[in-house]
Amino acid sequence: SKVAYIVSLLTGRALQWAQAMRQQNGPVVHNYEQFTAHFQEVFNYLVSSTTTRDQLFRLQQ
Repeated sequence: SKVAYIVSLLTGRALQWAQAMRQQNGPVVHNYEQFTAHFQEVFNYLVSSTTTRDQLFRLQQ
């Protein structure tokens, strides 16, 4: 399935999160749209923070 493929590509905190979702065996791990939406909810803040930090760093150079 698409979800299994995505999980096989994950590392670090994202992989830990996905493994926890699998252990719970909820509907999120069986539905691509739900999985990607939940993934974005959980990790969007981290991506936004990293992007902002990188932009600020470049601004200082």
